Amino acid sequence: MTKPFKLSVAFLLTVCQCVCAQEIRQLSIREMFSIADARNADIGAEEAKIAAARQGEDVARNALLPQINASLTLSYLWEES
Repeated sequence: MTKPFKLSVAFLLTVCQCVCAQEIRQLSIREMFSIADARNADIGAEEAKIAAARQGEDVARNALLPQINASLTLSYLWEES
């Protein structure tokens, strides 16, 4: 047997052992997407960017709203006789 053939056989045996050791179960579409979302770091980073942009929208919108300021001062002078 040649060396490349031996390596191919060893690789196939390793792959077969890994596949056989895994539990096989059927997933729904929602489960597949939730697993993909949880394992994808890019999605989490993009969601954080979206949340920051929404907060920026709130800040910009609040700057356009009218500002109302009120103050109250009370003075009382009382003289005793």
